[in-house]
Amino acid sequence: MSPNTTRRTRRLLALALFVVVAAPIAAGAGHAATADTADAPTVSVTDVDVASDGTATATVVLSSAPQGLAGFAVDVSVEGSAARITNASYPETYGLTSEPALSDDGRQVRLEAADLNERVQPGASDVVLGTVELTGVSAGSAELSAEPLQFDADGGGPVEPDTAVGTVTVTSGTPDDGSSSTQRTSAAVESPDADSASASGLPALQTIAGALVALVVVALLAVVAVRRRR
Repeated sequence: MSPNTTRRTRRLLALALFVVVAAPIAAGAGHAATADTADAPTVSVTDVDVASDGTATATVVLSSAPQGLAGFAVDVSVEGSAARITNASYPETYGLTSEPALSDDGRQVRLEAADLNERVQPGASDVVLGTVELTGVSAGSAELSAEPLQFDADGGGPVEPDTAVGTVTVTSGTPDDGSSSTQRTSAAVESPDADSASASGLPALQTIAGALVALVVVALLAVVAVRRRR
């Protein structure tokens, strides 16, 4: 085998070995980036059904608190004319709360609280910030939205959560279950296996990549063996 052929073969083998090492790392990095995006804190308002002239309670939730939660201020609003906000309250989690500030037209309420007792620890998930009582006005639907004004992690660092809207659906009669209202869990909460399903795709991707690279290496080794016989 000529020196040029030997050098070319060595370069191909080096490239193949690089791919063997780099492919799983790249796949893992891509998965990690996706996971970080999926785990970003999000403030959302749950969906609710309510009869006209009935009441329903929607929950304001922070999906995750990677660094804990020292305090927050958030505005919750209802769009359209199908429903109005008539009251709001906090869970017993927080040591200091402000009286919910309800607008005169019932379209918005402000919630402010501080976790003085450090009940919300770093890594907490599905943190309930408060509940909002809605009264059905007329048949139809209205969007429920949350606007984060200020969120602080333990230690005082700022948190900038994403937002997700909910929907209040007002019917002309009582809901099917016979109660005055029904709270519906959002799709994100209803699918706890979504992260595990996404995670299960990583080993499969790595296995396929590894198999392809192994085939390339075997082929190159075969070429080297044949050329040596010559």
